[in-house]
Amino acid sequence: MSRIQKFARSFPSLKAANGVKPWQPQALARWACNFNNGTLELNSARFVLWVADPFTLWPCGRFNLFEAIITWDAPHRLAFIAWIAAPWWL
Repeated sequence: MSRIQKFARSFPSLKAANGVKPWQPQALARWACNFNNGTLELNSARFVLWVADPFTLWPCGRFNLFEAIITWDAPHRLAFIAWIAAPWWL
């Protein structure tokens, strides 16, 4: 499993998301746009996509830190904090 897949799966709402395994960022972006997903899933996918490629304007929108912090529960915030503590990019 790749580093980005492990990272994405650290967010509970993305463990079974389309586009995570195998890693297909366009598929994850389409999955995130699905209206059946809530803001928790959307903000998690936006963050993972931002880490993967911060210069792409993904169809699900740009990552907004403040919106994410408000919507994430404790396990999602912990996944974010783990990345902040040791950030990496592809």
